[in-house]
Amino acid sequence: MGKTWLFIDAPNLCYRAFHAMGQLSYKGKDTGTAFGFLRDVKLLHERFVPDGMAFCWDYGESYRVNMLPSYKESR
Repeated sequence: MGKTWLFIDAPNLCYRAFHAMGQLSYKGKDTGTAFGFLRDVKLLHERFVPDGMAFCWDYGESYRVNMLPSYKESR
């Protein structure tokens, strides 16, 4: 049987965690994004039980902008 991999859109998960965790902090340092990101990774791992995980990050100019110049134009 083949191996199962879980590919994670890391910037999206960070964005979600940032907005979901609100003002979570420790000794005045913001920790919500890191906490939420790691919590979600743990939950995804428990749910899908993959043999491996890969975290995909954006680098340089987004290929989406090249394909569709109006991508996120109003954001």
